[in-house]
Amino acid sequence: MTNGNTRSCGCGRYIHYDKNPLYSERANCGYVQIKVVDPKTKRYKWVNKNRWVWEQKNGKIPHGNVILFLDRCKDNYAIDNLLCVDKRVQAILNKIDAPPEILKVAAAIAELQLKIKDRENDGK
Repeated sequence: MTNGNTRSCGCGRYIHYDKNPLYSERANCGYVQIKVVDPKTKRYKWVNKNRWVWEQKNGKIPHGNVILFLDRCKDNYAIDNLLCVDKRVQAILNKIDAPPEILKVAAAIAELQLKIKDRENDGK
């Protein structure tokens, strides 16, 4: 029998998920995740720390946007190292190997190019 805090691991045993305290951290696929309470469901969940840090300072991340590390170091959570961009901009920036200051400018240029392209496509 299970409740909302356990899950079967496939071998007949159950894993209890509330063993880690609130705001504890874990590594997952190269990213650090932090345990928080979901305000909608009032249940614990794990979120990527870079997204959590951004939302604490700037509010909700718009749909379709991602948070990038400007210095490409996934351990630097300083707010001035995080940049919120559209996924299409991210695809462009992934091809650029540049220092953080230039990456910010490149993101602005990429956003402008995409807006121009969107406007041209709307006119057709």
